[in-house]
Amino acid sequence: MNYIVVDMEWNQPYNNKVTAGDNISLSGEIVQIGAVKLDEAFNEIDTFNVMVAPKYYKKIHEYVARVTKLTTEMLKKGQPFQKAFIDFKRWCGEEFVFLTWGPDDIGILRDNMIVHGFDTDWIPDSYDAQMIFARQIIEKKQQTSLSKAMEMMGEPEFAAHDALNDAVSTAVICRHLDMT
Repeated sequence: MNYIVVDMEWNQPYNNKVTAGDNISLSGEIVQIGAVKLDEAFNEIDTFNVMVAPKYYKKIHEYVARVTKLTTEMLKKGQPFQKAFIDFKRWCGEEFVFLTWGPDDIGILRDNMIVHGFDTDWIPDSYDAQMIFARQIIEKKQQTSLSKAMEMMGEPEFAAHDALNDAVSTAVICRHLDMT
C-alpha cells in the first residue's frame, strides 16, 4: 500500500450566490493538484503536479491570486478537470490512502468530483497529518501552518501555497512522525 500526500489549490467565487450549474454549490474549484507518492516506509516514489483550468470560477479571486501567485491567464493554460482528475486517479494506482495537511482538501476534491460527474466512492481513507503533528509534536489539538511545522522540524521551507510544494512539505513532515 502507498501513501498519497495530496494538496490542492482552489479558486473561489466572488459572490457566494454563484453556483456551478443546476444550483450546485461549489465552495472551491480546484485549479492545481499536487501530490507525492510514498511507499510503506515513506520513501518518495513519484510526484504529480497539474494545473486545472476552471470551468465555473474562471476569473481568479484576488485573495487566491495573492496567496498562490496564480493568475487568470495561468489558469487558462491548465487542463480541464476531467482530464486532470483521470490522470491523477491513474497515477494514484490501486492501493493507497490519502494524507493531507488540514481537513479541507478531501472535501473540495469530493465536491469537484460530484460537480464533474465522477463517483466519489473512489476516494480512499484519508488522514490529516496536521492533526497527527499536533498530537505528537505540539501535544495538543492545535492547527499549525505547514510553514511553521517545517520550521519546527528544522526543515527548509518550500514556497507555500503551491500544491506540489505543499504536498512535498507534508511528506517531509510525515517522515518525522510516527505514522503507524
